[in-house]
Amino acid sequence: MQELQNRLSSLSDWRPTRNGNHAEIQWAPLVDVIETTDEFVIRADLPGMHKNDVSVTLEDGKLVITGKRLAEALPEGAEYVFNERPCGTFTRSFVMPGWADPSGINAEFKHGLLEVRVKKAEKVKAKLIAIKGD
Repeated sequence: MQELQNRLSSLSDWRPTRNGNHAEIQWAPLVDVIETTDEFVIRADLPGMHKNDVSVTLEDGKLVITGKRLAEALPEGAEYVFNERPCGTFTRSFVMPGWADPSGINAEFKHGLLEVRVKKAEKVKAKLIAIKGD
């Protein structure tokens, strides 16, 4: 019974597309943000994309990740029955607090994963203070 419900649910989500083409939509990739002692790491899942499809900019105190996933070309006469993988443009932005070091931002794209590392400025890192006296 559960399998039947899953199939019916999938069919109700079916969105026919014109001439077998993807409908372009605004979408957002899944992102993790990790904090370490020295930096923040932003990881975005971008399967099927290449580094030339994505840009990372720092503007007005925001780190902005933008890109576009192109639709796959279907063979002549083929069309989607249903389509769950979005294509089109996306934008993700992250406000950079005052501690971010603009000269310490690096991005790497490998196997569909974008990783952006944002170094913390020296003044915000924790520092152990030696206590003098008895």
